[in-house]
Amino acid sequence: MKLRSTLAVALVSLVSLGGVAEAQYRWVDAQGRVHYSNVRPVAPAPPEAPEPAKRPGDPKALIEEVLDLSGTKKQIYQFPAVVQGQLSERRDEMRPVDYEQASQVVAESYRPEALYQAVVETFKHRYDEQRLLAVAQTLRTPLFKRITQLETQSLTPEAGEGIRAFGARLRQEPPPPARLALLRRLDEAAGVTEGNLDIMVATVRAIATAVEPMLPPARRAKPGQLEQMLIQLKAQARPYVKNDMLVTMLYAYQPLTDGELREYVAFYESDTGRWYTRVAREGALTALTAAADEFGRRIGKRAAATPAAQPAPAEPKGSPSAPSTVMQKNWALAASALLTERNGQRHDLLGGSERTDANVKNWKQIMRDWWGINSRADLFMVLKWLDEGGHRQDFEQLGEFSRSLSAAQHKELRRRLQFSDNEVGLHQLAMVDTYSEKLGKKSLLAWDYARYISLCRWGYLVGYLSEEEAWERMLPAARTLQSAFDSWKDLGENYLIGREFWSLERTQKDGHLYRTAFQKLLADPASPWNRYSWETSLDPTAPAKTVKASRPR
Repeated sequence: MKLRSTLAVALVSLVSLGGVAEAQYRWVDAQGRVHYSNVRPVAPAPPEAPEPAKRPGDPKALIEEVLDLSGTKKQIYQFPAVVQGQLSERRDEMRPVDYEQASQVVAESYRPEALYQAVVETFKHRYDEQRLLAVAQTLRTPLFKRITQLETQSLTPEAGEGIRAFGARLRQEPPPPARLALLRRLDEAAGVTEGNLDIMVATVRAIATAVEPMLPPARRAKPGQLEQMLIQLKAQARPYVKNDMLVTMLYAYQPLTDGELREYVAFYESDTGRWYTRVAREGALTALTAAADEFGRRIGKRAAATPAAQPAPAEPKGSPSAPSTVMQKNWALAASALLTERNGQRHDLLGGSERTDANVKNWKQIMRDWWGINSRADLFMVLKWLDEGGHRQDFEQLGEFSRSLSAAQHKELRRRLQFSDNEVGLHQLAMVDTYSEKLGKKSLLAWDYARYISLCRWGYLVGYLSEEEAWERMLPAARTLQSAFDSWKDLGENYLIGREFWSLERTQKDGHLYRTAFQKLLADPASPWNRYSWETSLDPTAPAKTVKASRPR
């Protein structure tokens, strides 16, 4: 499916996720007049595309021809109406004057011409004449013209009812496995599900940015909470969006034979098709990100409320009132021993490694690649997330949701996950069904707080934290772990459960290495788990004791 689909299929997924079929919509037309109705607003038709340039070497003309042939341009002009529809869902939470203001800012920020131009500019930046000519040649063929027409028809309001009815029939009349396999290949190659999720997140971020200053202080998100909510939203929505995309594609491509569909999939699995998908997706996200940023700037200027303050560094849950002992610090280091052992670092150093230029560069790269941490501020945001919920929040919410289902509802949920080939969703559901009640209040505390401590150690190593700041955060985290678990073994097992919940793929790939590290820490007399008693007092007022271990640096 082309960029046109990546943008436009979002119409279907956003409606299904948001439940706005009976919503009251408000929009501003080109003349500035305000309209209300229970029908999703229709975007203005884009201007007619110019005749494709006949001469070679004209990038803009070729790009515009491709965007026109694929239907992308027409669908881009519909997207501002989607954003207005999403804003209308928050209407009851806002004062009329604030809603009016936010809606006007949407109209000013999500301008179809600007969105379209951003996509064009992305293609110009990534311009590859040979590949783009190949794309254009493919789109001109009768089969691809027919597919474009089918996709366009599937996105009309009239088709919405047809898709819902079609989806209901699939329960009694499941599609052939070969057909499903082809569409899953198309979803993967063209990035249909992931593209829709990215667009959904960008849209929700924009709406939340507008609404935030207008909400009462008690209802506003804490620093970093919005981004974490968006991460959770994307993870939770993925199986449903994937399922919706499969149903939509099954419906849209009904007239196509498997052979025709196979030819369509082959294009997107080709080098040219994958290049086109990457650039198209980048263009969509660039356009929407720019619009969202403009949205935030405009709403910030208009909002009567004082803009939210910059995020403050995450404070630990209680700081030591007296200097901590060497034993207490070694115990805190031992709480992250499983990851330290797996990474081949030292248990006796605060940073885990000597602070050399090479080590600092290496660990900055690791923090950037694995955690998205590029600065001290980023580190504080991630620490705050781990402290206030981390993956245990997802685990607890999914467990509570699973327990609330009847046997029949639980079976239906598993069927939907299987139908959408959502191996991750099935895995996480099985994990909470196995461990949620068993772990109880322990939840995934070891998984979250052991990594919290590790991040503090690495933050010290690369210079994002001072030594004092690192200990001020690590020691309260250590006390939290000691109060929740009964032994190093109990803590380690919880960490492994958390890691398996987090990523089935990583667990299958290298989970055995973590299990080996876990067994070594339990059996090796020289390991920190055997050198430092679980019962060590972590009371910040406890007197210092003489220990054999070297002072952590």
